Amino acid sequence: MAAGEPIPIKIQPGVVKDRTRRAAELVWYDANNMRMVDGLPQSIGGWAKSFDTEEFQGTCRALFGWNSLSGAALMGLGTHLKYYVEEGGSLTDITPLRASSTINNNPITTTISLTTININDTAHGAGVGDFVTISGATDTGGIVAASLNQEFQITAVTDSDNYTVDTGATASSSATGGGASVVAAYQLTIGLDTTVLGAGWGASGWGDGGWGEAASVTVEGSQLRVWTQDNWGEDLVINPRGYGIYYYDTSSPARALNISTLSGASDTPTIADQIIVSADERQAIAFGCNEIGSAVANPLFYRWCDTEDIANWTPGSTSAAGGLQMSLGSMFMVAHKMRQQIAAFTDTALYSIQYLGTSGYGHRLVSDKAAIVGPKAAAVYNDVLYWRSRRGFYKWDGRVQEIVCPLEEHIYRDTNVSQWWKVHAGVNTEYGEIWWWWPSNDAEEIDNCVIYKIADGTWTPGLMVRTAWLESGVFNYPRAAGTDGCIYDHEFGFDDGSANPADPINAYVESCIFPVGNGKQAMRVRSAWPDVDFIQSTAASPEVSFIMRFQDKMGSTSVEVDTGDVTRTVSTPIEVFTDKIDIGKRGRFMTIRYESNKLGTGFRVGVPHVDMIPDGQR
Repeated sequence: MAAGEPIPIKIQPGVVKDRTRRAAELVWYDANNMRMVDGLPQSIGGWAKSFDTEEFQGTCRALFGWNSLSGAALMGLGTHLKYYVEEGGSLTDITPLRASSTINNNPITTTISLTTININDTAHGAGVGDFVTISGATDTGGIVAASLNQEFQITAVTDSDNYTVDTGATASSSATGGGASVVAAYQLTIGLDTTVLGAGWGASGWGDGGWGEAASVTVEGSQLRVWTQDNWGEDLVINPRGYGIYYYDTSSPARALNISTLSGASDTPTIADQIIVSADERQAIAFGCNEIGSAVANPLFYRWCDTEDIANWTPGSTSAAGGLQMSLGSMFMVAHKMRQQIAAFTDTALYSIQYLGTSGYGHRLVSDKAAIVGPKAAAVYNDVLYWRSRRGFYKWDGRVQEIVCPLEEHIYRDTNVSQWWKVHAGVNTEYGEIWWWWPSNDAEEIDNCVIYKIADGTWTPGLMVRTAWLESGVFNYPRAAGTDGCIYDHEFGFDDGSANPADPINAYVESCIFPVGNGKQAMRVRSAWPDVDFIQSTAASPEVSFIMRFQDKMGSTSVEVDTGDVTRTVSTPIEVFTDKIDIGKRGRFMTIRYESNKLGTGFRVGVPHVDMIPDGQR
């Protein structure tokens, strides 16, 4: 090697964390807000609010896009509190009602100087946090009717006949009134924003968790609120897991109605875990539903309605409705539509469901070892099904295969296993990626993600708070839900649009620790060529920091701490015109890091080169 001749540092594509920083030879070891494009690290796109006219209530865990017959782009949005339909930036609350009626005479009691009122309704069935809309009330205790006749969230339940709400208006006297025509319309009981688990022998699967750790299992009635939805033509069918099936008519917007109220309704499911529409056959399929004649859910049973008639679920000589029982597992998890079939998970198996003609649907077992962590942890791209299990990632493209993931152990150990059901997957079509999100060990909510690049099998980790994802198609950009009540368009610019003005996105990628030369003698790195491409950056002077850390001896796990002569750090900003950087540092081992925290900056890392010479044995 001639002195001054640049030496390429060819770092392998993808990020590897399931080995020590030293054992992972010449690979990327850590990253955030990065992806792999043609084997090279590249910063992800930014995000901006899809609309800023309204915010939704609750934590969103379901997004669905479809078009009306007029071509309007619509989005369904389900939270643990409500269900909305968004059109043109406007949110419509279509949360179904569970009950609505005229309640007791003079049911409102005020207390002087307080804004809270008591409402008396015999056997109301409401819980704390539920929503009720009061109408028909008259002025009471100095609180005017306009302050009484509105939607409230219940703040306390006194007993089975009384609860309190906060009107925001102060009563001038203690009084009882409201009149004889007060109507209380109760929305569907709110869901949980977290999963409550039990523990004990037989809970969870063999081999899950560590020796001596209590196994966990979801306690009945304590599941995370999970919505599923599908379009029936231009209309929408929605199902909160463990509840009824509801229909929203886009031509006459109002609250979604239980399908049992539709004209000609017959044997409609009263409870289900998922609703899906087979578009070609024009039949709705309910999973984990009650059988005809029973009000109790059968967790492995699925039923379908008559062709073109979502109200008719009665089998017969003139009806194509029917139902079947899957055999393996104890709980239905999730179903996904594919080109010629529907993939259906139980808690232990994967089934393929296909339309068989006049006899209806049939299923076959694909795998009895295809556990999925939760009902949102799978996605379909190019007719291949991808999902996350508790200890790995899998795909089904005709045969079930485990996907090699060099982050698998890291992800498993960094997941809050009590919140498995919050794990969710999404497709980023533009880049041919599957994304998974999950809550880390010390978090109750989503804060981590990983990007799987299908074309080359590379993985890139990241930190991102997104509770639901909608791939592009109906909308120009992928959409995702934050925990701030906002929906975001992703791959939009290069900045974090959750703030106004936008904040820069912190994007970085860092290599493992690798020897400079053969690692036996110290080398002096005189110069470096970072090789960075500022891909369509919008900043006038985009900038990325190029950081090199040097060590004379291998540390135990990290080179982040400045230890005098052991670790030397060079950090140099790279701008559009930067080519060569003078370094002048020595060491036996080295780490390379690229990082940007500048507005309007997108970048791709190429192959860095260094010029180095021997610099002694000490």
